[in-house]
Amino acid sequence: MAQVQVYQPFRRGLPKVLPYFAQVWRRRSFVAEYSRSELRAQNFGSLFGQLWLVLNPLLLALVYFILIIVIGGDADGRRFAHLTAGLFLFYLVTNSLTMGAKSITSGGKLILNSAFPRFVLPLSATVISFFKFLPTLVVLGVISAVLAYMTIKKEL
Repeated sequence: MAQVQVYQPFRRGLPKVLPYFAQVWRRRSFVAEYSRSELRAQNFGSLFGQLWLVLNPLLLALVYFILIIVIGGDADGRRFAHLTAGLFLFYLVTNSLTMGAKSITSGGKLILNSAFPRFVLPLSATVISFFKFLPTLVVLGVISAVLAYMTIKKEL
């Protein structure tokens, strides 16, 4: 006879930490599949979807860099690299926090229809934000390589 496991919602108060995170760990495959489905829904798999993830902060960094040149009068490539890295990290943190906060309210039907740790939804939002951050690392690597090449060329 197959073992039947019944999940019951918490009655009152906060759950105990270790059993709660044990339940979250057991649902790691759900986190992965939920994140993949959300990424597909947001057109992450398409070229233009990934291009927009990189292009948006890159254009914003370019605007800031132009303002630095106009106001400060100093055109330093390292400033552009630092500014771009900061903006990419800012988008990672901002997306993680906003999507994590919205995940609870937008997953209302999922929460009502099944019993699982609620922490799974913000965790999925953080995983989604991290996968959106990965293409920007490639662009940041290219910018760093170009700046390193220009620095070496200038020294010779």
